[in-house]
Amino acid sequence: MSITHAEVCRRLERDIELNGSLRRTAGFYKVSPQYLSAVLAGDRSIGPKLLRSLKLRRRIVKVVTYESTKRG
Repeated sequence: MSITHAEVCRRLERDIELNGSLRRTAGFYKVSPQYLSAVLAGDRSIGPKLLRSLKLRRRIVKVVTYESTKRG
């Protein structure tokens, strides 16, 4: 099953709501609150430590699109 960065962030936001705070959730995942906040804001990527805690692994898929240069 593949999930996107946005879906991981939704999962983290749900965990924050269930745990009552970002700080408590960060402690549960053994990352800093600043790092978790940056991930949620899109300023940092999800690193190996958080991926392991979430029981996920990174798989990068390259998507190539083409656009016609023909006008008409």
